[in-house]
Amino acid sequence: MRMEAEATKTSMAHFVMQDAINSLLKTGQVDVEANTVYDASGMQAARFSARSHSSSIKMSDQITLISTIDSEGHVKTRMDGRAGQHDVTSGLLYFVPEGVHQEYEFDGTTRNTLITLDTTLVQRVKEDNPEFRSAPTDDPRMAFRNPRLARKMAALIELAARQDMGWRSMTEACNTQIAVELMKSLCNAVERAVKPLTRTELSAVRDFVQDNLEENIGLEEVSALLQRDIFGFGRSFKSATGMTFHQYLTQMRVDQARRLLTETAMPLVEIAYACGFSSQAHLTTVVGRHLGLTPGTIRQQAQA
Repeated sequence: MRMEAEATKTSMAHFVMQDAINSLLKTGQVDVEANTVYDASGMQAARFSARSHSSSIKMSDQITLISTIDSEGHVKTRMDGRAGQHDVTSGLLYFVPEGVHQEYEFDGTTRNTLITLDTTLVQRVKEDNPEFRSAPTDDPRMAFRNPRLARKMAALIELAARQDMGWRSMTEACNTQIAVELMKSLCNAVERAVKPLTRTELSAVRDFVQDNLEENIGLEEVSALLQRDIFGFGRSFKSATGMTFHQYLTQMRVDQARRLLTETAMPLVEIAYACGFSSQAHLTTVVGRHLGLTPGTIRQQAQA
């Protein structure tokens, strides 16, 4: 049996979650637990159980997050025509952007938490945090794990279920936490899939840094050297070296300072500027943090 919950006429602007669930309820294949559909500012939440079924749903202006609680089975999916399949177990998460046509053929039993998030909230979190700007929020992500995100979703529905005084306002803060945790998951997935810099590219970066160590080197200059965008370069660099470019640059400066301290008689203030530190005090602080010794002590030990 096939269940349809998709808007097919332009006059029907969108389906909210309650409409979609009600459509599934008519078939008897999905059971919403008593009193567990909640509406608050920018959010809807529900807990539901499902048996073997097929479904077709489209949420045109809300993001959907699903967390499996007690689940065992297998599902075939099509997201805007892109097919996939996997085993369904407890503790999985599903992220579906707005406007994606979701089709499922599920065989088994499952109990889930489902929430929707307003797209403007997710976009605001993404824009306010530069580290999240690479998050692929336009692509569905199926069957991933993030226990922190699952716990926050459970906390949200418990908050809605209690309906303590002011619960609707409190859900806004909870929604923001969920959006932040979601962005982390999406960014981590990108980082794992990132292609590391090649040896040739790493060599070019090392030579550029070494030749310009006294300058204020930033990601803009180095990424331009390899004709990469800033965020793409940063991810590829960390994938290749295990450290951020800033950490690498600092390590290069500390190594050069140690060489100058042990092999030359340059004054400390000149060494600081030659290695790109803003002052002698800055040199002392950073070298001490990395090597456990002051520049003066390093020089004295080398001369002993």
